Amino acid sequence: MKKIQRAMTLGDKLKKARIGKNLTQEYLAEVLNVSQKTYSNFENDKSKTAFAQVEDIA
Repeated sequence: MKKIQRAMTLGDKLKKARIGKNLTQEYLAEVLNVSQKTYSNFENDKSKTAFAQVEDIA
């Protein structure tokens, strides 16, 4: 039986990039001027990031 792969969400990509750069949620939250909880919600796709914030993360 074939395993179905789901597309990576923006949150998945944010988390993968953060971990790949060895950064913490706390650090990125500070850079973006949001709380750690808000940043966690971005990674868990519970809230959307503004495009400007995505640019800042990049």
